Amino acid sequence: MIFLAAGSISSAAQGVVSLRNNIVWDATGTPNLGVEFSISKHVTLGLNGAFKPWPRFLAWDNDVADGARWRHLTLAPELRIYPAQAGQPGWFYGANFIYSHFNLGQFNLPIGPYADLQTHRQQGDFYGGAIFGGHMWRLTKHLRAEVVVGAGAGWNESTRYECARCGTELGSANGVSIVPKLGVNLVYSFETRRKVRRELREIVGGFTPSMPQADSSLTAAAPVLPDTLDRSAARPAPVPAPPVEVVPAPAPEAVPVRAERHTLLRHISEYQPYTPDRVLSREEGSVPVWFQFAKADLLRSVYVRGSERDNGAGLDTLVSVVNDLLADSSCVPAKVQIVGFASIDGPHTVNERLALSRAAAVKSHIKWKTGLSEEFFELVCGGEAWSELLDELAQRHEAGQSRLSDEEYGRVLQIVREEADLDARERRIKALDGDVYERLVRGLFADQRSAVCVRVYYDETPETNTNPLE
Repeated sequence: MIFLAAGSISSAAQGVVSLRNNIVWDATGTPNLGVEFSISKHVTLGLNGAFKPWPRFLAWDNDVADGARWRHLTLAPELRIYPAQAGQPGWFYGANFIYSHFNLGQFNLPIGPYADLQTHRQQGDFYGGAIFGGHMWRLTKHLRAEVVVGAGAGWNESTRYECARCGTELGSANGVSIVPKLGVNLVYSFETRRKVRRELREIVGGFTPSMPQADSSLTAAAPVLPDTLDRSAARPAPVPAPPVEVVPAPAPEAVPVRAERHTLLRHISEYQPYTPDRVLSREEGSVPVWFQFAKADLLRSVYVRGSERDNGAGLDTLVSVVNDLLADSSCVPAKVQIVGFASIDGPHTVNERLALSRAAAVKSHIKWKTGLSEEFFELVCGGEAWSELLDELAQRHEAGQSRLSDEEYGRVLQIVREEADLDARERRIKALDGDVYERLVRGLFADQRSAVCVRVYYDETPETNTNPLE
């Protein structure tokens, strides 16, 4: 039997590289490795391989009394599709081609066509394909785990022998074979610093020193002597060059503070604490980052119920603004305010923990990319985003896109005004006639699963010598 699941080295669309090792192969004493490259935001191509040159579990196991043999070389080109983002935690599925050269004998596997291997030996090649699905989980910042399960089929072209060691041929054993695919992988992921390398190339490539040019106003014309002059006579004194008028260079214009160049930035004197009645989606400059249902994994894009939410531009903006602020000598960071939210479905205590975890995920990304010290971050638990939900519902209902009748819309607003207990409020909306709650889930709830960077505050005149970088 051939278990097809190998470790891999993958490169996702945003420069994410992952090193994987399959512990299922390890359990059989089979070294395995693979390489995987992204060809789009959601699709990767790869080549997995496993090679087991020794007959049993350990390379140094030379027990001649044990006739078991299991040697093989397996190659499996692979295509994967990640609905969320290539190489990131979440579901994936795919297919692969299979080639294996094998030598199996006295192998205790009493399953269908493989039962004969307990007393005989087969040696040959297998050609086929498999389909599979799997899921990846984040364990730490860099360490992940994934499970891959699938099945395949192909053509087995081999020769049967009388025993595991002897060479007496018993004929061919060609035919169709079914193979399972199983992988339990440990994955180490890290991100390549392509942006840094690109910026260095631009700096080096753009440096072209110019040669100093002579000032024509400082050059005196040489006197021309007529041919009638006696050349033996003393030459006249050279005409002095006219005085050069020194024009003072214009004073450089004052460079505005970088905080004036992006709406996300505000002076610390304008600081406002977050209150639940604020609707951050209406505030100029705030940057939202969306998350999957019941998760706090930070992805550059999130696929939610048929629509894709792009986080990449927002995350890049946050990092760029903080880096510009750190590079500006005229001001220093004062506070980065991030508010985490959850949709209203589920217990509010669970949603509060989830909201704070989402805010922490955005903070960790900014901190990792910029080196900004921990003390400059303010994380706020926005909990269930009722204000955001009601504002979005009002806008859509006014535009005729809320999927609710006027009566249903009015009953939802009445419940919100009357019921202060958040869990009871959700239960009462669920109890409304028809599928009011389900329509809200399908149309609106995904917008509230977010973390919003509200403001990045700065101070022009630091009062302390606190180092903003860790």
